[in-house]
Amino acid sequence: MDLGTPALVVPDDLAWTLWGVDPYAAGLRPVGDAGTARHLLVPDRLPQPLGPALCRLRADLPADGRIEVRAAPALEGPRLERVLAGVDDRKRSDGDGGEDDDGQGHGEDGHDHGDMMAITGAPGSDGLVMEPIDTAVGPLGGPLPGGLRVDVRLAGDVVERCDVAALLHTSAIAPHRPPDPLAPSAWAAALRTAIAPDEGDPRWEMVVGVEVERAVSHVAWLRAFARLLGWTVLVEACTAALAPLTAVRRFLADAAPVGGELERGLEILGSLRRVVRGRRMAARTRGRAMVGAEVVARDGLTGPVARAAGVALDARIDDAAYASLAFEPVVERDGDARARTVVRHAEALAALEIAVAALARAGHRRKLAGPPAPFADGAGGAIVEGPRGPLRAWSDEDGTPHCAAPGTEALRGVAARSATGEEWGAALVCLASFDLSPWRVRG
Repeated sequence: MDLGTPALVVPDDLAWTLWGVDPYAAGLRPVGDAGTARHLLVPDRLPQPLGPALCRLRADLPADGRIEVRAAPALEGPRLERVLAGVDDRKRSDGDGGEDDDGQGHGEDGHDHGDMMAITGAPGSDGLVMEPIDTAVGPLGGPLPGGLRVDVRLAGDVVERCDVAALLHTSAIAPHRPPDPLAPSAWAAALRTAIAPDEGDPRWEMVVGVEVERAVSHVAWLRAFARLLGWTVLVEACTAALAPLTAVRRFLADAAPVGGELERGLEILGSLRRVVRGRRMAARTRGRAMVGAEVVARDGLTGPVARAAGVALDARIDDAAYASLAFEPVVERDGDARARTVVRHAEALAALEIAVAALARAGHRRKLAGPPAPFADGAGGAIVEGPRGPLRAWSDEDGTPHCAAPGTEALRGVAARSATGEEWGAALVCLASFDLSPWRVRG
């Protein structure tokens, strides 16, 4: 079935969907091979660490490929024309795509294969000595979020060693410039509550925005995961579910009615419950990348990964606004890739139900006596449960803002360990199941 024009989507389709532009709805089908792409969707500004990788992809794009540039206000970095300057000259020369900002070169396919190593490994069951190969995936064009770089050592098709790095960060901290653009509404709510309380408190409207963003993030992740699994029907179903949700986010910005779109999103998402919990999903995800409650406690993990391991950690539990909506966290017990998938789908459904209830409160707020303000942490700061875990914001006495996303760095290490010992295809499923953000939160 034709899902659209094969396209390189930079940084990735999940990011663009969160920013209000769903590539699938625009007739594009994200691919990782520049040679098969006929379209390049790219932001008008690009974070510095992605520049060399984009140049390599652009050099391999067919001559008749179309470049579509769109504004992405959440991103900072050089303008695209500066990033791509000289690509055609390099393509006409010896084909060297240059070096990344870490000085490490890459092969023609955009991955770092390193020097061929001496054959020093132990013989396999067939008596042959496996040659270890160092290679890399990312930061663009792979099956993982743009901005993540995964370095692996392979013995045959088995991962001997794995390291995951998040390459992106933003230098600004402000409600309009989130430190992680994959959670713009959640970060804006945290920063506004912590550093700009005098600008007004929209209360329930903020809850609606955060919860709809959670649903969009989880469903967009599920679609990307389905694409990795080669599950076209699930990709299409997620795209159908995302259509009303992206409309809701657009309508919220314009103060337009959104109730009907929320109900439509709930209906489509609900129809996916049997698929997400079905045998086909279980066959690819059950028992993979196990994370138990002891790992959650030891490494300080948060968000859906902790809740999928049976640990009910959720910043919304202690929030008076959510308590008034009878919020309860979604918890699974198995701690594997399947449990994380089930949790995210269930959280997306719950998020839309919360948004519907909060929208009703927003419409009647003048009749309510002092509805609780969300997100305040009681210590002059704010905490918001974002799509991937808690987001904290606070300010110094001089007004300097600070932020943190607890557990994200440790999660990359856990994900890398989960891939070690797996065959390469299974290792990618393990890594993708953690929904890692390529953005490092500083400040």
